[in-house]
Amino acid sequence: MYNLNPKQKIIVSILIIILLGAAVYFNSLFNPFLWDDEALVLKSHLIKDFKNIKMSFKVNLFYRVVPTNYYRPLQTISYMFDYHIWGLNPLGYHITNVFLHILTALLVFLLIFIFCQDARISLVTSLFFLLHPLAVESVSYISGRADLMVALFLLSSLILFIKYSEYFGINRKICYVASVLCFILSLLSKEMAIIFPVILIFYDIAFNNLSLKNIKSFIRRYIPFVLIDIIYISLRLTVLSFYSLPLETGHFLLHSRILIFFKTIMLYLRILVFPFDIHMKRMISMPRSIFEPTMLLSFLGVIMLVVLIILLRKKHHTMWFFSVWFFVFLFPQSGIYPISAFVADHFLYLPCIGFFFICTSLLKRNFPKRIFVFIVTLFLLFFGFVTFRQNEIWRDKETLYKYILKFSPDSWEVHNNLGNFYLDSNRWEDALDEFQKSERLNDRYFTVQVNIANVYVDMGQYEKAIERYQEIIKNFPDEDLTNIHNAIGYCYASLKRYEEALNKFKFVLGINPDLPSVHFNIAKVYLEQNKNRQAMEQILLVLGPDIKSSDLFILPKPSQDEYLEVIKNRDCIMNTLLGLGILFSKYGLWDYAERAFKKAIDLDPEYADAHYNLGALYFRMGNLLDAKKMWQKVLKLKPDHIYAKEQLLDLKIRQFR
Repeated sequence: MYNLNPKQKIIVSILIIILLGAAVYFNSLFNPFLWDDEALVLKSHLIKDFKNIKMSFKVNLFYRVVPTNYYRPLQTISYMFDYHIWGLNPLGYHITNVFLHILTALLVFLLIFIFCQDARISLVTSLFFLLHPLAVESVSYISGRADLMVALFLLSSLILFIKYSEYFGINRKICYVASVLCFILSLLSKEMAIIFPVILIFYDIAFNNLSLKNIKSFIRRYIPFVLIDIIYISLRLTVLSFYSLPLETGHFLLHSRILIFFKTIMLYLRILVFPFDIHMKRMISMPRSIFEPTMLLSFLGVIMLVVLIILLRKKHHTMWFFSVWFFVFLFPQSGIYPISAFVADHFLYLPCIGFFFICTSLLKRNFPKRIFVFIVTLFLLFFGFVTFRQNEIWRDKETLYKYILKFSPDSWEVHNNLGNFYLDSNRWEDALDEFQKSERLNDRYFTVQVNIANVYVDMGQYEKAIERYQEIIKNFPDEDLTNIHNAIGYCYASLKRYEEALNKFKFVLGINPDLPSVHFNIAKVYLEQNKNRQAMEQILLVLGPDIKSSDLFILPKPSQDEYLEVIKNRDCIMNTLLGLGILFSKYGLWDYAERAFKKAIDLDPEYADAHYNLGALYFRMGNLLDAKKMWQKVLKLKPDHIYAKEQLLDLKIRQFR
């Protein structure tokens, strides 16, 4: 690059960033949905329809799946676009993440170039950011997209704010308005963007001589950003507050949270230089006193850093600014204000830009060109290799969770996740072992208590399951226990204690009369008692209160035996509704068939067979447009669904006849 003109250097730098980013993260494209991806993508009703864009601005990120206080509507909307392009194929979601990461690295290059006008420093800083394995937790993990989006919008906002300071006339106004808009988008991507106005103030201190003497002349440029912050905070504390229980770091006193921040800073600096143990659910011990050896060393280390930053103030404005950058962007993720964790590798995604710029600048200042290139190349090869290897760890649930437990064996959440994987794989003994490990680490973890009981159900140990469920009801009175009562009823039914089962199911319907699975369970009990008409009525209640079993025998249509056969041979309410829909369709009861298929889809929006059969029903009714939509939906859910492909091909042939 030394013999290229400035424009050529920039073009080559951009190509290098794009190619290296694509190469290092290529193997992440084939990883499946993992961890929170299930809640944010697979189980999300919002992303399935663009009509839900308005709703996404009113609800928490894990709407209807997990109670949280995360408010990130743009993350949800980004999944909507992925879903409508790729369906539920994780490849597309990974492509989006890698694209966003590369785009952010390009903005890092642009930002550094604006500050120092040096293509080499800009390129190396952006490559450190691009290739460092700490980004894996944000890039290879689909649910980590919030980090990518907030960084993208905040970098854009700062670049536009800088250009606003340089331009005059209409361009100045356009850049300012665009900067404010990007800041709003960043707040809608991740909560930590709230700190951004502080960065603007430090920028003006570093480069525009802002001081207490002339602060009045600068205040106007901050007003929109500060007002947006005030409005955002007000909304988040009122109408957009979704979860009132204390978060993980909120269980500790303020002075303890401050002390642990010193420890995390030193840990982060070690990770940035020597990323040998990148992993999620990082654990850090709570210091009891500042005089503990590790705590004292961390405290002294941070004090030394602060002194160095102060010394940089007058001589090296850009290095001083990026030193402050590191601490300012780390602060809202420090746990001093209660958040979900004290430490996480992905918390460094935006702060690390400041660290990498300082390292690159120091290397370039203190070493000859060849040695500088050698050191940088060595680090980039190391970072790229570790990142590529880390992507492989995300290839499946078992590999990921076992890897994390090597570093954080006391994470009850990861033990629970591994147990869920074993449960889904019918490895019940392994599942029970992991759930019990999780329980020993945290006996107030509601989810794992339920999972242990569920394992006993799957193993056919219904008495043990009932005992567990009853303990849950006693120990967790503030949780939603509707499904627990329903599960107890199921256990009673499995033990042929039918009256107790019916009483429990009716108790559940008294709490919530609109639970289809409970009606299905009651129907199964009635079938065991040879109360066939009552069994049918319970299933038909799911389709609507206006449908009576007696009405279905007036016209030529299925016999009672056919209805009963469907109910007996289906293992859940969705499959039962599918069977009834097929039966209704067979005998020309199209209205009832449509109800059955739609209800099955309501209960499970990813139920491809229900979509397919609803499409077939529309085709029989002559509604070819809706049939086509349903079959296209099937291919989004199951790209290899051969029958949907054949039907769509047949429709195309019909159009050309």
